[in-house]
Amino acid sequence: MHDHREVCTQLSGLPGKVHPESYPGASEIQLAALQLLITSSFELDLGDASSSVFEAQNLAERGAGRIISLPDDQWVREVVGWEKYIWAAMQTMITDYAIGFVNHVPSVASYVRSNLTVGEKPLCGAQRMVKPGGFV
Repeated sequence: MHDHREVCTQLSGLPGKVHPESYPGASEIQLAALQLLITSSFELDLGDASSSVFEAQNLAERGAGRIISLPDDQWVREVVGWEKYIWAAMQTMITDYAIGFVNHVPSVASYVRSNLTVGEKPLCGAQRMVKPGGFV
């Protein structure tokens, strides 16, 4: 077991690429899953969240740019809404990875990698999603 101080990173933005030496003891599939989470995070368009999630912004637009007052916990509502948006988007992106982006958009086939790493191959088939009558 490693001392947590040996494996914790500095407080900063997400790394662009996962380097195994930064995560001692992580398996190939764990590294692949981490890279998928990081890549999915970069692909999220938070601009979409701001236009559809922020309740105060929508109220201002309906009130010709003016809001007389907001509840004291409005900021909590906004943060929770943004968090829900991000989690839903991440779930969508990760399940799209599992089934393959090409199944949704066949025209991207030439951009999809086929040389998967040792960790990426089992990650593709490791996800299970519940549907009526069983799993897919």
